[in-house]
Amino acid sequence: MLKRVSPICILILTLFYLQISAFSEIVKGPYLCDVTETSVVICWETDRPTKSAVEYADEARYLASGGRYDRRVENRDKVELHAVPLQGLKPSTLYHYRVISGDDPSEDNTFHTAVTWREPFTVIVYGDCRTDQNAHRSVVERIIEHKPDLVLNTGDMVSDGRVSSQWDTFFDVAGELMRNLPYYPVLGNHERNAQNYYDLFHLPKGGGWEEEQWYSFDYGNAHFICLDSNFRFSADQTMWLGKDLARAAPKSEWIFVLFHHPPFSSGRHGGAAETMTGWIDLFEKYEVDIIFSGHDHTYERSFHNGIWYIVTGGGGAPLYPVNFNPNPHQVYAESAYHFCKLKIEGTGIYFEMIRADGSVGDSMTLTSAPAT
Repeated sequence: MLKRVSPICILILTLFYLQISAFSEIVKGPYLCDVTETSVVICWETDRPTKSAVEYADEARYLASGGRYDRRVENRDKVELHAVPLQGLKPSTLYHYRVISGDDPSEDNTFHTAVTWREPFTVIVYGDCRTDQNAHRSVVERIIEHKPDLVLNTGDMVSDGRVSSQWDTFFDVAGELMRNLPYYPVLGNHERNAQNYYDLFHLPKGGGWEEEQWYSFDYGNAHFICLDSNFRFSADQTMWLGKDLARAAPKSEWIFVLFHHPPFSSGRHGGAAETMTGWIDLFEKYEVDIIFSGHDHTYERSFHNGIWYIVTGGGGAPLYPVNFNPNPHQVYAESAYHFCKLKIEGTGIYFEMIRADGSVGDSMTLTSAPAT
C-alpha cells in the first residue's frame, strides 16, 4: 500500500533541491587574460551555469577601507565559462579583486595593469609543460618567486587539447600563477587546435579561428607577436604578420615573436627554418629582437642574421638531449627544466635562463636603439 506524501514534505524537498541547484563551485581560476594599461579580462569556470560578478578596488582604496571593494561589474547571463572585462582602469596600478558566482566568492587576488612606456617590467617565457605535472609545478613555483609582470607559454600545455580533464590538470598546476599574472599562450601541436583552447583563453583580437589563433599586443615599450606555427604555410597568417610588423616596428623599442616549432634547434625534432622562410624574411626585414619557440624539450640559444632564437621547451614534458641534430647557429644548449626571464629597462634587457632549482644556466645582455 502506497503512503501519501504530505504537501509539507514536498515543499521541503523542493526548497532543498532549489537550494542545492543554486549552489555553484569555482573549478578553474580565477585567472587573468589580455591586460592593457586600462583593462583586463577576469576568467573562471564553475561546475554549473551561474551569473558572473567581479568586485575590485585599487590597492590604495582597498587598504584604506580595510579590505573593501568599491567597484563591481556583473554579467547576468548564466554560463559555466566566465569572462568579465574590466574597463577604465589606471595604468601601471595594482588592484585587488574577487569573483562571485551565485553565493560563492573567491578569495582576494590581485592584478597589475600594464606598465607605461619605458617603465621597467619583467617577462617570463616557458613552454612544453605537459606530462610531468611535478616538474611543471616546480617551474611554476620558481617563476612566482621572480615576481614577473606577465607570462607567455610557447605551447604544448597539455598532451591532447581535446581532452578536458587535461586542462583541469594544467590549471591545477598553473592556477596560482595565473590568478595574479596575465598569461599569453600560443598553440603547440598537442593542443590540436581544439575548441577547449579558445574557450578557456580570452586573447587579444588577431586572426585565424575566432581571431585568436594568432595575435599580438603591446606592453610597455615592447611588442609581442604570437603565431600558430602549425599553420605556418597559411598565406593569411603571413600577410597578417607582415602588416603587424610594419605597424609595430616604427613605434616599438623591442619586438618579440613566439611560436611553437623552432627555426633552429639541435634537439630531437631539429629546426624548421626551411619551412618558414617567409616568416624569417619578415623577422629580418623588421629587425625582430628575439624569437621564442618550444617543441624540443630543451633550452637552446642561437644567433642568425641579427636575431636571437631561443628554444624554451623545459616546462614539464620529458626532456630531450641537445646536439641530437646539427645547429650551426647554436651559442648555448642544455637539457633542463627551466624558464626564461627578461628584465626590460628601457633600451636594455637582461636575459636569463633559470633552471627549476633556481640556478642560472645562461644569460646575456641586449641593447636596442630608441624608437623614433
